[in-house]
Amino acid sequence: IAQCDRSIVEGWYRFQGDRNSPTTAPVPGQCGTDAPIWFQGSYPDTDGDTATLTACKVGFFENCDPSWTIDVKNC
Repeated sequence: IAQCDRSIVEGWYRFQGDRNSPTTAPVPGQCGTDAPIWFQGSYPDTDGDTATLTACKVGFFENCDPSWTIDVKNC
């Protein structure tokens, strides 16, 4: 069963431990979603630093359409 993220409110979200969103395009259907999101770019290495990345939606024909600019902070 696919999970829907339509109700997620814009804001800061924290991943704890060694978990991050993928930085390469996942396969549709992976991780319980029909259209997974992945990030182009590198996560910031230093605590407190912020990086601007591109969030990409994987579709049936493209790996990054549509896309959004997001900020990621190492905390």
